[in-house]
Amino acid sequence: MAKIKVLCGYICLFIKNIMPRISLICIIGAIFLITGNINAQKSEYSVPFSVTGNLAPVREYVILPGFNSDSLRTVSELSRKKGFKDNRFAKMIETNITPFNSGVWEKTDQGRVWRVGITSKKAYSLHAVFHNYNLQKGCNLYLYNNNYSDLRGAFNYKNNNEANTLAIAAIPGDSMVIELDVPNEIVSFGELTLSKVGHDYINAFGKHPISMLKDNNIEACEIDINCQQGHNWQTEKKAVCKITINGLYCTGTLIATTSFDKRPYLITASHCVLNNSQGAAEAVFYFNFERSTCGNMDSDPGQTLSGSSILATTENKLDFALLKLNDFPPISYKPYFAGWDISNSAPLNGVVIHHPNGAGKKISFDELPLTTADFGENFDGSSHWQVSQYSSGATEPGSSGAPFFNTQHRIIGTLTGGSADCASPYNDYYSKISLAWDKYPQTNQQVKYWLDPKNTNNSYIDGFDPYGFNISNCDTAWNISKAELKQLSKGNLGNDWIFNNNASQFTQFAEKFYNPGANKLLGTFFNISKAKAATALSTVIVKVWQGDQIPEKEIYSKNFIVKNLQADAINFMGFDSVINVSGNFFIGYSLANMQKSDVFAVKETENRGNEGPSTFYTYKGLWNNIDESASTVMYTSLAIGITQCYGKVDTLKSINPIVYPNPSVNQVNFKIPIGVKIYNIECYNTIGQLIPISYQLTDEQIMQVNINFTSGLYILKIFTKHDIFTSKFIIKNK
Repeated sequence: MAKIKVLCGYICLFIKNIMPRISLICIIGAIFLITGNINAQKSEYSVPFSVTGNLAPVREYVILPGFNSDSLRTVSELSRKKGFKDNRFAKMIETNITPFNSGVWEKTDQGRVWRVGITSKKAYSLHAVFHNYNLQKGCNLYLYNNNYSDLRGAFNYKNNNEANTLAIAAIPGDSMVIELDVPNEIVSFGELTLSKVGHDYINAFGKHPISMLKDNNIEACEIDINCQQGHNWQTEKKAVCKITINGLYCTGTLIATTSFDKRPYLITASHCVLNNSQGAAEAVFYFNFERSTCGNMDSDPGQTLSGSSILATTENKLDFALLKLNDFPPISYKPYFAGWDISNSAPLNGVVIHHPNGAGKKISFDELPLTTADFGENFDGSSHWQVSQYSSGATEPGSSGAPFFNTQHRIIGTLTGGSADCASPYNDYYSKISLAWDKYPQTNQQVKYWLDPKNTNNSYIDGFDPYGFNISNCDTAWNISKAELKQLSKGNLGNDWIFNNNASQFTQFAEKFYNPGANKLLGTFFNISKAKAATALSTVIVKVWQGDQIPEKEIYSKNFIVKNLQADAINFMGFDSVINVSGNFFIGYSLANMQKSDVFAVKETENRGNEGPSTFYTYKGLWNNIDESASTVMYTSLAIGITQCYGKVDTLKSINPIVYPNPSVNQVNFKIPIGVKIYNIECYNTIGQLIPISYQLTDEQIMQVNINFTSGLYILKIFTKHDIFTSKFIIKNK
């Protein structure tokens, strides 16, 4: 084994010198949108037996009956004439397909395989709903198209639920294959029935979903949530999701309780869930379904959860439904639970965040006072807030259930419908949460019982992050300075990229992060140069190791599909749980199921000569330093960054003094505003421990801090009479 070099690297923070809270949220939020975990419905990645067993493709398909889509459009038109703003995109075709009456069973070395093909001619995508879903531990269910370019699963016993129902995010195209794998040691797989298939007839999940409204272009006035107008709503947007139920689009919102605990409650319109438990059980919830940048034509497909149960609704008296999701959104979804206000005071203005026509998340603004109004359609009188006119944006079919936020960023109502659209942005109606609260005494007809379990009788609460992180206390950090060039190197490998699935038996790659204290990792950033794969089977396995000199103990891993990653871009690879690290750690990756034509490569720094951090890799099972992989020394770092959040240091003001040099060795200078009188200075490490320092003012604006402690990341708090200024800086000992 080649000599291992200790990597005494530095972390160069990827933050601005002056970054107000809103700006920080926008920047980190925008980066988070570039995600590699597309359609990450709750499942566990594994390779189907049909692939590992090299089975021939499915040749016989069940052909679903045709239908007249024009008649469905007529039904949707009738709904719109009533003013409702749900939107139909698919015909739900009843089926009764089981492993006992359809498809083919085959044998592999690993176990039995049941497969059945489904075709619905002219469908843009297919949406599967399973009933009698009850799988035994060890069995895996998959859905994919005939070339594996889109894959859902594996779904298993962890997806079992009280409703015995599993709805799965749509598969593009007019055909799909369902596969059930039963390992050799299992006799009975349990129960499984494909009961419905949704035939998408409007290209709902294509790159440019078409509108059902012939004379309405949703691009005419709708505002992407990640445009400048949405910058103040980057936190609340994380609560809003797109919903598909029984072939309909709607919008819903995660909503907080007064206990501020992890109860996966979501509020939407009752007409969206069809006022029945089956509709709620068959729902699919799409989080973070939005355009990565303002005006970009393609929306990120988002991250999905399947199924829910109805906790409360009033069967057409008030238009609300409080749902409990079957699964709690993992941390990689970046969930937020929105606050609410039940005071019944008419808001002077506010915003609605929604999914018009099922499109990527939009925001619309109302600058006029809301008024109490009747919606009709047998709903209680005076049960709605009326928006007389949107100042910018509007709503569309598909926006039903969307939250209206007041100026305090709290929900006061959910959209029922109205006549507003881009051509005429007038008159929309939002069902009042103040009435849904406790107008009706039965617990299944009110939200108070569920949202105020401790009977606090609060009339309002603010929203919260269920994972307990304040985004202002999180940073992005790299081992690469902003001044260094990033490249893609072949070293001496000929036509192979060093950090790809090369022919030189390099199998894993890792970047070391020097960490003298403790940190919480939410995910990692990969600056990816190349990402190309023919199927959804090729994966990059992101790993975290604990270790001092080399990666020693693997503490986390997660698979990401290569074809879903974006080349020439920074991709956020979100973890499904918070990873606690103490001391030095490594983040890196290995590749699996890569074909000869597939390629995945992460950028690295240009050659640093014999200075600076140097990346690690494995060769024939042993860890080596990358500078010994070539005939000439090549010190380099992979373009891998981390999102890290710090201890219990509260940032009251995130207006940062200018700090230099950064990184520093034993002295740091802070340039502070003119005329500011300093009362106290405190320094903390990343776990919130107070670190002794000495300092002096060299002139009215420059403060010199003398330090003598270990390498790492520190937080300085400067106390003045009215403000607290903070700044994060790096110490790099020689």
